[in-house]
Amino acid sequence: MQKVLTIFGPTASNKTVLSLHLAKLLPGPTEIISADSVQIYKHLDIGSNKPTQEQLQQAKHHLVSYIDPSEGHINSYSAINFRNDASAILKSNQNKSNIIVGGCGYYLQHLLFDYNSPPEGSLETRISVEAKLRKEGWETSVKRLERIDPEAARSLTKFNYRRLARFLEIYAISNRKPSDFKKEPTKRYDFRGVTLIPSMTQLNDIISKRCEKMIESGLFEEVVNLITENKLKLNTGASKAIGYNDVIDFLFTAKYPVMPMDFLKFLVTFKSSNRRYASDQINFARRFFGTSFLNVSVETLLNAQNASQFEQELHSIANNVLHLYNMSMEEYEYRVSQPENSQVFDLFLEKQHINEMKQAKRLFHKKELSRNDFKHKTQQIQSSIHSLFLYRDDYVLNERVDKLNALLRRVSPLRETVNYSKFVAESKNFVTPSVVQL
Repeated sequence: MQKVLTIFGPTASNKTVLSLHLAKLLPGPTEIISADSVQIYKHLDIGSNKPTQEQLQQAKHHLVSYIDPSEGHINSYSAINFRNDASAILKSNQNKSNIIVGGCGYYLQHLLFDYNSPPEGSLETRISVEAKLRKEGWETSVKRLERIDPEAARSLTKFNYRRLARFLEIYAISNRKPSDFKKEPTKRYDFRGVTLIPSMTQLNDIISKRCEKMIESGLFEEVVNLITENKLKLNTGASKAIGYNDVIDFLFTAKYPVMPMDFLKFLVTFKSSNRRYASDQINFARRFFGTSFLNVSVETLLNAQNASQFEQELHSIANNVLHLYNMSMEEYEYRVSQPENSQVFDLFLEKQHINEMKQAKRLFHKKELSRNDFKHKTQQIQSSIHSLFLYRDDYVLNERVDKLNALLRRVSPLRETVNYSKFVAESKNFVTPSVVQL
């Protein structure tokens, strides 16, 4: 069984930097396979925080800028596609060291384990299945699934059209019950995996700064260029990518002219989406990798006060990971099964802001805190979550608003021709509203 090193972690946890450092320490030539569901697209550079050209030259990378975002459908590149492509790369790299790094848990899950996955459908099949689902309606379609597979029908949550459509699609393709495709996963590789865990407070701060930096680096300009050059279509995987979906939504729904307060409201939404995604990544790791990956705190790394201290902490973590890589499978499995491994998640899951809010509410209800003091305390907590960095400067803020208004003028013809609100409403329920040609 081929040996691989896997690095998983939430956005902004320094996965790329650590993987490049390890590439220098592992034996023989080392290549990096990206398991990032946004970096896989060409042209989506700023919002995905792709490795720089300098970083790409330090080690050979695979599956970065791999798919043209103008091609295909939202389901055109799935976890199964990733497994097939990454497996082929690993097969050709038998005599090399391989690092798989990324934040898409589903990609890693399907690459590292065999889940007896159901067959992949085609766009034509999904369109046919969903057309029938639209015609029949929810109740009739659920009854049809109950006749086919009662167990799958029981697992549905009400009005989860996408899951219902997927079950019906599996049956249409394989003529087998969807619940048949279930069994305990088996390992496909002799992997050593680590999950990088920052503290929640650290991550909030880093993501907030990164979101502002992405916008000032030209994220809006990047998206407008792509859609006006017809390199990005609505309802493709690229348009649904984290961050890009918020930008597209703003471009098609914001009232012209945009005022500073409109942009700041967008900024709250944009940062919240990225924080929520990071939280989802950690929760995914806890559920699926909790007893198969070693959880590594990067709190001291993110707290580094200067470049020298950062390098020192990075080297320390890399050496620990290298030690893990050189363990026997028995020793590795024993290490990750220990209770202290799962306790590292507590670092992230400490709900500092929530606990502060609950405490303030308790004091208010006990009349130990006046209404004005409670309001002030609540505002303090909220501002610590949604703090500004670059946009504290009114000049920077107003300059950004002017640029946004110029961009809205560029996309004005598209705003007038695309019924965006109708499209969004339909796409919440179904995977296959028509791909919008911009």
